[in-house]
Amino acid sequence: MKVFASKQFLLLISAATLRQYTEAHVLYPRLTLDWSLAPDTFATLIHDAVDALDVAMSAVIDPIERKSIQRELSNWHDDLRRAHPYICPAGFWTIGFGHLCESSHPPITESEAEVYLARDLQTALAATLRYCPVLATEHEGRLAAIVDFTFNLGAGRLQTSTLRRRINQRDWLGAEQELRRWVYGGGKVLPGLVTRREVERSLIAA
Repeated sequence: MKVFASKQFLLLISAATLRQYTEAHVLYPRLTLDWSLAPDTFATLIHDAVDALDVAMSAVIDPIERKSIQRELSNWHDDLRRAHPYICPAGFWTIGFGHLCESSHPPITESEAEVYLARDLQTALAATLRYCPVLATEHEGRLAAIVDFTFNLGAGRLQTSTLRRRINQRDWLGAEQELRRWVYGGGKVLPGLVTRREVERSLIAA
């Protein structure tokens, strides 16, 4: 899941949720992190730990292991390169941190991308609470998981989904199973969506 793109993006996520996301990431065992520090430093802590791993990677002798780390670091930093419109794996023109746009959209700065992101997250949050009001009284991880789902796939998908019914029934095991169905883009399973759904499932189960 590409949510660790920059310090500014990390700052948009609460400390508790940020820790949950990071601990679920494949790079987590390789990161040097001290969770005993103040929660308001977590964004900087994670950002710096990823940068340190990037620098230390050159010392990894095993070429297969080094290639694997390079791939994950590339994914981690991917959103930093999203200044221009690009076609996402599902086939939609996108810019910034997953904001839908036209192919002719002019390049944007990181600050402009963050404005889009904040608006899109607010829209996703409002839609999530409208269609799944029970999440207002559940722990933050569950709300964060479904906001991420809505941000990723759109409010319409949530509105008409069995996932929505499972959530409003507080059938969390059923909701976890439903999330596993939403891994297709362009008629095929997308590894990025598989990873994203698994992180969402871990947040619901927490």
